[in-house]
Amino acid sequence: DMRGSVAECLVWAEKWLARCGIRSARLDAGVLLAFVLGVERTDLAVHPERQLDAPHYQQFERLIRRRSQFEPVAYLTGEKEFWSLPFFVDQRVLIPRPDTEILVESVQKVFQNRSVELYVDLGCGSGCIACALGALFPKSRGIAIDRDERALRVALKNIQALGMDDRIEVRHADGLGSLHDHCADIICANLPYIPSADCRRLQPDIRLYEPVSALDGGEDGLEIIRRVVLELPHTLKPDGYAFFEIGDGQASMVIEMFRSVGFARIDVEEDLSGTKRVIMACGEKIHKEP
Repeated sequence: DMRGSVAECLVWAEKWLARCGIRSARLDAGVLLAFVLGVERTDLAVHPERQLDAPHYQQFERLIRRRSQFEPVAYLTGEKEFWSLPFFVDQRVLIPRPDTEILVESVQKVFQNRSVELYVDLGCGSGCIACALGALFPKSRGIAIDRDERALRVALKNIQALGMDDRIEVRHADGLGSLHDHCADIICANLPYIPSADCRRLQPDIRLYEPVSALDGGEDGLEIIRRVVLELPHTLKPDGYAFFEIGDGQASMVIEMFRSVGFARIDVEEDLSGTKRVIMACGEKIHKEP
């Protein structure tokens, strides 16, 4: 009888994953076993002697086998936390990253004492930014936009699960063209920004499983951002702000794009590792020619 205790399962799972080159083998084994048993990860240490029944054991073994092929843990469990909110994720959407919370923090800093009528999450994927903004601005209206209808179905599922579907609309569009003139207080964008050549060199967890269309920003990584920045002067309110997540080493090029369409007030926020991660720009000085 191969069935073991919690402690034994964690030991063989960690060994198996480590042998396959998974750096977070111990953490992943714990997260997956807790998921299978429907408990918190900390509970595993409290009852290491607990025996797994056959269905649980088989499910755990299946998940460890899939993880050993580098399938991301969030896709295996179907869940990922962002801004302390639970999100459903699958291979239709990018897994929310902790670094992207910097985008939401930047919004929070600028708008903590200001009223917000409308916020926009462009390239919304799972809807994590739209819902985080929904938590920050419970009285405001939101629009979550994506060009990928499959991703939008995931976003809608999350918006409904968090009870925000009466105030956040999902919209299938490529870019900001569907918005009214000068309507948005906040435009948040976590768009694809990885150069095409680099996409082929990403670690296997990302390269093999996450949607490449959510990562690939064209030859220099900035093709999509470049196109959207051109639309900002028409869609932002005069005192509205745009917040864009960018990749390592892209700050000066993206700042230049914002300058070239008339933005004068531009700031940069760094992520936890000191990488310039968010460009924020205020629309106040933009004067369009009649």
